[in-house]
Amino acid sequence: MRTAFILLLMLFSNLLFSQNSFARQLNDIISDTTNHFQKFKGSAQEFKIPDSASYNSTIILEGTIENWIHIDRTTCMYNADIINSLKKNEGKKILAEWKLKLTTALGSEYKIQQNKTRMMNSRIVDGWYFDHGNLTISLYLFQSIWDKSLYGVSLYIANTHL
Repeated sequence: MRTAFILLLMLFSNLLFSQNSFARQLNDIISDTTNHFQKFKGSAQEFKIPDSASYNSTIILEGTIENWIHIDRTTCMYNADIINSLKKNEGKKILAEWKLKLTTALGSEYKIQQNKTRMMNSRIVDGWYFDHGNLTISLYLFQSIWDKSLYGVSLYIANTHL
């Protein structure tokens, strides 16, 4: 019984530390939005849209697989792919997990609302917005452009007031 309690306590400590690490990374990224993510800009990506630039991120946000920064005239955005190539139901589960993860990390300052608008030809199936001032954090479940039976989940952190 004592061993089980110690193991349970260690598991809980690891989960709590992991959430704190994620929250710390997320808050670092959020705090650098007004600075156009200078702290996280890595190598430039080749991008063929005029008046736009994309950069690889110098960090990978915990729990994500690929991160990059996109800047144009109206938006400065940090992008993070969470997972790709999964079935829709699995994607919905991960979307719900990440909604809880973000709600916990961001606290009550952010207004949360479900993305209920599906634009014509949009690949976005479901998602959430977390708004605070000029900052919007978007969490999306989207359909793959290569295989319509597969989906992915992505996170966007955008400052729309440049």
